[in-house]
Amino acid sequence: MPETETGVVCMKCGPTGHTTENCPHQQNKSAVEVESILEEEGVDKVFPKEMEKTKENLVSFFTAFYKNQNMFEGDERRIDFYAKRMAEIDPEVENYRFYVVEKDGRKVGTGQLEFLEVDGEKKAMLASLTVEEEERGKKYDGKKISEMLTDVRIEKAKELGYKKVDTTIFSENPDKIRALAIKFNQGYRMYKFESYPIRDDQKEMGAFWLEKNIEGEEDEFGKEEVSLGLEDLKAISNQLESGWVGVRVENNKVFFKQKA
Repeated sequence: MPETETGVVCMKCGPTGHTTENCPHQQNKSAVEVESILEEEGVDKVFPKEMEKTKENLVSFFTAFYKNQNMFEGDERRIDFYAKRMAEIDPEVENYRFYVVEKDGRKVGTGQLEFLEVDGEKKAMLASLTVEEEERGKKYDGKKISEMLTDVRIEKAKELGYKKVDTTIFSENPDKIRALAIKFNQGYRMYKFESYPIRDDQKEMGAFWLEKNIEGEEDEFGKEEVSLGLEDLKAISNQLESGWVGVRVENNKVFFKQKA
């Protein structure tokens, strides 16, 4: 590992061997170029990379996705089966982009960017965000892996001319209160509930749809506020269909306001 000039300090990266003025992050370099520079300096860094959409890459993406989510209880055969099924997505389709963060040969983070039309409006969709359990909460260059993957996808959406990004949170997600709180704090607003088909005696379930204006404009709301229990999916769906949007969550309730 090459030695770094520890007396030289970058205000962004710390004592990494380059100055703030020469910081690779501030020279409009690609993630690959930045990683190469920092590797030469012996700095432990990780970066999100966009994957080429080959079948092999997609299999590895979805394998990491399932493992990072702790799905299928570590059953390698099932993980491999479903990863290969998901990888049947046409590699050339332009509606999907795949991003990974790699460390020591492992894909410790995954993130997908989709381009779709929702209720007649073109939007960029953030999906498939996972972080390996051992890496959750760790920061590299001041950011968590989940933040890196979110930032790179939003920047790509902006570059392609999209003004909003969407994401969803499954109603049966055991961590949905925390997930919603984080999204609301980041400026996302709940605007739709999508019901999934109910089979036999299953209870109603679905996905909360949230959107964020990535152009930096702040939403303005009226003073009136309505709260509903997070498990009352029918009432939430009706409230959203009436033009209200979810703006915050407390305990087990979502609070709604109307846009001014």
